[in-house]
Amino acid sequence: MLRKLSKSSLILFLVTMLFASIAFADASSEPVEYTVEEYVNYLNQLISEGDTGATETLEQFTNLDPSKQNAFLNFIASEDYVHAVGEMLSGKEGSLYEDKYKEISIDVETITTEDSQSNHFSPNALAAQANQRASVSRSVKLAVFGIDTTTITLTVSWEHNGSVAVKPLQVIQGHTNKNPLYLLSETSNNNPGFISEGYFNASGTWTMRATGAAGFISDTLGINIKASTPSHRYYSFTTSHSNMTPTNGWVAF
Repeated sequence: MLRKLSKSSLILFLVTMLFASIAFADASSEPVEYTVEEYVNYLNQLISEGDTGATETLEQFTNLDPSKQNAFLNFIASEDYVHAVGEMLSGKEGSLYEDKYKEISIDVETITTEDSQSNHFSPNALAAQANQRASVSRSVKLAVFGIDTTTITLTVSWEHNGSVAVKPLQVIQGHTNKNPLYLLSETSNNNPGFISEGYFNASGTWTMRATGAAGFISDTLGINIKASTPSHRYYSFTTSHSNMTPTNGWVAF
């Protein structure tokens, strides 16, 4: 009889623990609390792994007043961060988000760098060396309170004859991420690109995925570039997230 009672008690205990676990899981759906100490430790870990950019991020973060630090951490752990990335891809240069601590300023910077081969030859020599090499990088950077948190970059190079693209050379993608709750990774690119109707075409994609603590949000971000010459080049952004609104068609830059 005692043995049967012990089994019943064990079953009751297990059922109680199960409901407690369910209640805990429901509670964990609340916004993630990420502490200042945890974020500082995360940045120090990046620094120890050789991420030199994390040193500047750490300095910028520690220079924020405590209320801005808390607002920053609440924001990078929220779904609003995903919406901010969507605005980053839409070409919007900045926005404000309301937080229980204060307004959060979001800045977006689009950066272009280029390196085009210049020819200083006579007409005859120029005809003999008609093809010229060109390269360009297109980066989009999201900053929270002036702290860079997410950047994606596509760098491409090709040859042209002064009027049309003639040969694809290289497609390279890169990224930086200082948000431990949204992981960013390079998914694919079409290196070395291809030529179509006189234009060089290149593309790269990245996957942004929330960690288990922040939920289960995933999105694929993309940068596309097409160019005939350095004077005639275009970009577009893409996203797989239904709530995001990337650029509509090709944009000259």
